Amino acid sequence: MVIGFTLTPWIGFGRPTLVRKEPLENTQNGARRTRSGILDSKVFLAEKEAHRPDLGKGIPPETENTTQHSCEGGDSIVEVIDTCPESFKTCREWIAFTDLHVRRSTIQTCLQVLRYVHEQALRREAGVVFLGDFWHSRGDLPVEPLNLILEEFSRWTQPMIMISGNHDQVSIDGELNALEPIALAAGEDRVMVFSKPTLFLDALWLPFRRNDAELLKALGSTHSANAKAIFCHIDVYGADMNNGHVSVLGTKPNRLFHPDTVVYSGHFHKPQTVPGTGIRYLGSPYQISLSEAGQSKALVVLDSQWTVKQEIPIDFGPRHFRLKSMDHLEKTIDSLRANDLLALELPSTGRDSVESIVRKVVSKGAKLQLKRKPKPTSKARIENAESLSLERVFTMYAEIKGCSKEIVSSGLGIIRDYLNDDSDVIPAESRRSSTLELVTVNFQGFGSFEKLATYSAKNRGVVLVVGENSSSTGLSSNAAGKTTMMVAPLWCLTGFTDIRPDGTRATGLSTEMLNDNSESGFVQVEGLLDGRQLRVTRSLRRKGRRIESSLEVILDGKDLTKQTRDDTQAVLESLLGASLLSRTFYFGQNLATRSALELTDKALKDEISRIVPLERWRELRAICNKMKKDARLEFERKLAVLHHVQAAIPSQKTLLEDARTSFEEEQARYDEASARISVSRGEIAAERSTILNLLEEAEDHGRRVEELKSSVSDIEEKLREHEQQVARAKDTLEAAKNELRGVQDLVKAESLAHAFPVIFI
Repeated sequence: MVIGFTLTPWIGFGRPTLVRKEPLENTQNGARRTRSGILDSKVFLAEKEAHRPDLGKGIPPETENTTQHSCEGGDSIVEVIDTCPESFKTCREWIAFTDLHVRRSTIQTCLQVLRYVHEQALRREAGVVFLGDFWHSRGDLPVEPLNLILEEFSRWTQPMIMISGNHDQVSIDGELNALEPIALAAGEDRVMVFSKPTLFLDALWLPFRRNDAELLKALGSTHSANAKAIFCHIDVYGADMNNGHVSVLGTKPNRLFHPDTVVYSGHFHKPQTVPGTGIRYLGSPYQISLSEAGQSKALVVLDSQWTVKQEIPIDFGPRHFRLKSMDHLEKTIDSLRANDLLALELPSTGRDSVESIVRKVVSKGAKLQLKRKPKPTSKARIENAESLSLERVFTMYAEIKGCSKEIVSSGLGIIRDYLNDDSDVIPAESRRSSTLELVTVNFQGFGSFEKLATYSAKNRGVVLVVGENSSSTGLSSNAAGKTTMMVAPLWCLTGFTDIRPDGTRATGLSTEMLNDNSESGFVQVEGLLDGRQLRVTRSLRRKGRRIESSLEVILDGKDLTKQTRDDTQAVLESLLGASLLSRTFYFGQNLATRSALELTDKALKDEISRIVPLERWRELRAICNKMKKDARLEFERKLAVLHHVQAAIPSQKTLLEDARTSFEEEQARYDEASARISVSRGEIAAERSTILNLLEEAEDHGRRVEELKSSVSDIEEKLREHEQQVARAKDTLEAAKNELRGVQDLVKAESLAHAFPVIFI
């Protein structure tokens, strides 16, 4: 029964060459050939176990009977845990969620979800169940979100059970996964990670498995019969993958579960119950992509018997909106919040004015994707641009864009300076067309193919590659080797197995490509390169713990192999542009939904530059970018000076006002002083007149004084004469007094003699 397929178009490099495939030839492994007719377009990779030793030890054999839930040895695949920390046994409620998809762009939303889940669990004294796809990218985990997640879980106190999803698993058997660091950060007494089918707390826990045989064995065990519920991460046929897309490649539910079985699963992001079954997809806790637009999310509360008790609505992170018209957009704007993403498809014709709407959306902090339906046909804006000069191409482009004369003149000047400066010109690479037609692909010890396998790649057209399970179980054929067979020629010619959407390459490390049971392996491609016989062989050899690789190139019987593998790869690159094969010859699963229209401007130009000589335009862009950078630096310098001057203006204004005030005060004092001086001048003039009058009077007085002096001299002379007369008079008076005293003395004496007083008058 057909249970999976990979549709791979093979296109010749340089011109379209449809290649029709023959069935896989592997007589050593006992693989049967298909007959001619319709089956001739199929290559069967999934054979019975007795005829498929080439699948390698990493892939479990598929069961022979999927209608029975029990199979021999089934109990050994289920691990039974009877003892566990008491906190797990005492939980009466469990909060279940799934598909967190932690990555750099979603880390803040994921942290919000985790904190809310823990808050709800703590409030309810409940445990937590997680059903896979905790991380978005398997393998190497980004350091920043990893550290934030580990720090968050180091603070968790509630018990948690986790199973791994396909995004969490690293090894093909699923037992090596990226959930173990979480258990280490939180502590094994709080977080239990089940990496294999496990019976715990009366529930069967089934982590993701690429091959359903192991799941069937677990479901067929006697232990699973006692499970009250099943927790898993699976792809079920008929489930709604996203809005409008139903799974058609998943496992049919009646092959795995009884209709009455209670099943909770992760994997698909839309919350749902698969019709006619007991399978319930919990859905992602936030809208991870635009395909989940309009979906409501919730946490599911389970009781200790694993039945649904309640749903807790949850609304974190950006919401996504698919809009069909401007009216729909306008009605949505008021309900927007920061970081919401809106996708609006506009008709290919019309002049819808969206500027005002875009401003409203941006003001809300949301993001708007505008896409016009492509027109049926379009012409190149500049015909035969590759044959025109740089100046002519630029001039025509400027005319289309409506650039001003100043811009055109400036651009032409830059181009002429560039062309005149020989030291700066890098000649455009020669783009030579090559036609590669594959004839035969041989490989051994490569991936899951241990023994020699070969298939024809000549004149096969479009081929549907499928896997067949002879047990007719309808199980998935993942890891059967379909992709390995398809990537073998790409790996042989380029050294890598695929190219991712972000442009990085999956290099196909030797340790991963060499079969586990093989000491050596190789892939050999034979074909025609521009009509010449080409044989390329890339080999791997185990040497101790190391894996050595080599590359051989034979063209028309001439050995072009160089001393080193890198030098030989350079020969291949020069012959057929090997780095372009992943864009012209092989389209892997990572590029299945990635078109040129989805690339950023830079990524699109990088892709175009691989086949179109854009080196000179890149050089000119670098020159313009440098000029723009220099101009920006000069502008920023002048702007800084302007800001400095503007910053100084207030203080200078203050100083100016202070100076003006001081000037006015000084002017007032000057005017006052001038007025006083004018008054003083009048007073001085009056005083001068007075002084002159006084001087005249003084002269008159001087004359009088002289006259008086003469008079005084006369008076003084007369006074001296009078003084002399007075002196003589005084002498005469004194003599008279003396005579009087003598007379008085005589009288006293006589009086005493006569005894009576004598009174002198």
